[in-house]
Amino acid sequence: NRSSDLNEIKSAINDDRITPYYQGIVDNKTKKIVKYESLMRLVKKNGTILSPLAFLEQSKKARSYQYLTQIMINNTFEKFANLDYEFSINLAFSDIHSKDTMRVLRDNLIRHGCGEQLILEIVESESTEYLEDVTLFIQEIKQYGCKIAIDDFGSGYSNFAYLADLEIDYIKIDGSLIQNIDTDENKKLAVKSILYFAKNKGIKTIAEFVETESVFNMLVALGVDYSQGYLFSKPQKTL
Repeated sequence: NRSSDLNEIKSAINDDRITPYYQGIVDNKTKKIVKYESLMRLVKKNGTILSPLAFLEQSKKARSYQYLTQIMINNTFEKFANLDYEFSINLAFSDIHSKDTMRVLRDNLIRHGCGEQLILEIVESESTEYLEDVTLFIQEIKQYGCKIAIDDFGSGYSNFAYLADLEIDYIKIDGSLIQNIDTDENKKLAVKSILYFAKNKGIKTIAEFVETESVFNMLVALGVDYSQGYLFSKPQKTL
C-alpha cells in the first residue's frame, strides 16, 4: 500500500540504500565499453533490488524525488571522477527545475572538475514540453564541458524540428524501435530517418535494448554509433 511504499523510500534515503547500478555502452566499431549509464536502484531492507518503475512515481507524490536524484548525482560522481570513462546521469524536468538539485550538480562539477566525462540524459517527451527551460539548462551546463543526450527518442511522436534547436550530442534511440529491427522493416525505416537527421547534425546515436547479435549486426550495418543492452552489459553494482 501507499504509506508503506513511502516509508520504504524514506528509510532507503535515510539508510543510504538508494544506489547506482551501472550499464555499459559499447562503441559499435570496437565492441568495447566506452561509457556507462548510472541507473537508480532501491535496495530493500531484505536485500531485494527495486528498479525505478517500482518506486519513482510514489517518490514524486511524496516530494522525495529530488533527494533520490541528488543521491544519484553524488554517488555517480564519486564513482567516475577518477576513472577514464564517460558516464551518464538521467535528469527529469523536475530535476532541472529544482534549485537544490541543480546546486548539487554544479557543486559536483566544480569539485571534481570532470564535466567533459558527463552526459546528462533528458527524456524526449519532457524536452519538447519545456523547450525554453531545457534550452537554457543546456546552455548553462555546457559551460562545464558536459554533453547532452535525448533519451527514449522515438518512443512517442518524434519531432525533429525541436531537436534542431537544441545543442545535443547524443540521441538514444528507444528500445521499442530497436528490439525487432532485424525483422521489422517499419522500425528499420524509422531508425534510418533518425540516423539521417543525426548524421547531418553531427549528433552521435546510441541504440537502447540491444539484446541479440542479429539486432547488433543490423545496427552496425545502418551506422548506429553505440549500443546499450544485455547483449553486452547488464546493469550491475560494479564496473
